Order: sequence, then C-alpha cells, then structure tokens
Amino acid sequence: DLWGSATMRTAGEEFAMALNLVGALPKWDEKSERLNGFEIIPLSLLDRPRIDVSLRISGLFRDVFPILAQMFDKIIQALANRDEAEADNPYTTYEPRVFGPKPGSFGVNLNSFINDLTDNSRKSAAISWLRASSWTIKQDGKIENDRKSLERQILKSDSYLHIQDMPETDLLMASDYAAHEGGFSAAADYLGGSEKKMYHLDTSNPDMPKTRLLKE
Repeated sequence: DLWGSATMRTAGEEFAMALNLVGALPKWDEKSERLNGFEIIPLSLLDRPRIDVSLRISGLFRDVFPILAQMFDKIIQALANRDEAEADNPYTTYEPRVFGPKPGSFGVNLNSFINDLTDNSRKSAAISWLRASSWTIKQDGKIENDRKSLERQILKSDSYLHIQDMPETDLLMASDYAAHEGGFSAAADYLGGSEKKMYHLDTSNPDMPKTRLLKE
C-alpha cells in the first residue's frame, strides 16, 4: 500500500504513476489531446495485483486540476465495482483515496516545527499534518472532512513517496519536502502505526530518476 503526494509542477508524473500502479490508463481526445476519461486495465493484461494507492494532493493541485482529483476517485469506485479477488484488487470495498487541505487552505503548516527536533514538536507536526490533510475530494466535486478515512489509509499503508523534480533544490534545502515527508512520518507514528518505508524520488533528470529512502 502506497501513499504519495501530488503537486502541480511535475507535468503529471505523480498522477501517471498512480494510474499505472492501480492499473488504469488515461483516455485522450485525439483532436484536442485533452484528457477525457480513463479505462481500467484487466488483470489478465496487467499481469500483477493492483497496488493500493492514496494521494495527498496540494492545495494548488486541488484548485487547478479538480477534474483529476475527481477522476481518481471515480477510478477507485470503478475498481470497487469489478468482480476481482481481493488478493488482486485492494479496492473491492470503496474508500476515499484522495486527500488534501481544506478549501481555501494550502500547505501543511509545519514550518514552525521543522527546526525544533523534540518529541513535542514531532507530535505537533503530526497533528498539524493530519489537520491539513483530512479533506477528501469526491468524483462529484464535493470536498468533505473525513479524518477517519485519512487515518485508516495511513495505518494500512506501508510506504510513502514524494517527488523532487527540480535540480536546484533538495530535501535538505527546501522545507516543503521536509514538511510533507516528515509530516507524514510523524503522523503515522502519532497514530501508533508501523514504521513506513519513506521514499524520496529525484526526477530532476527524467532519464535517470533516483529513488532513495528518507533515511539515506
């Protein structure tokens, strides 16, 4: 089970990865080259189980690409309606998988905790990340607070992935990366979940992506 962050700056990399992992393809309008839907890849062609993916989208992604957030929820519903074994399809029961900040809000509000490396600051960071990520985006465009679903998806996950797409910055220079990756890690710990595999994916050179564990 994988958690990932989706931002608007990466030309759709994260969203394309999410579609690939769940076993879905985008459908394009040939004349306009606009995205106009999706199709589910049958398991016989996918040749592997579907991966359970949840997205934590940014406030900008929420506002600029609402149709993509809604489409992902629609994909999850379509997967829940398929006659597939749970071992191959973790979506047999529908649950929200797209989370983000409250409408009108942005970020995860962790900057005041990043340089204070104490147990209390880690707890405060966890609470702040959860509070700033507990709104679900549904296929009909409704945005609802659903903290319980957020916590459930965090606890059942085993990995988290965040992408760095710019060569001029990295995890140790930009507080944004630390806030999202550290915030999720702190939230999982605060909820009493198992330790997650935290991945920092450097795609600043698309021909040579580098995946590192956060501990690295």
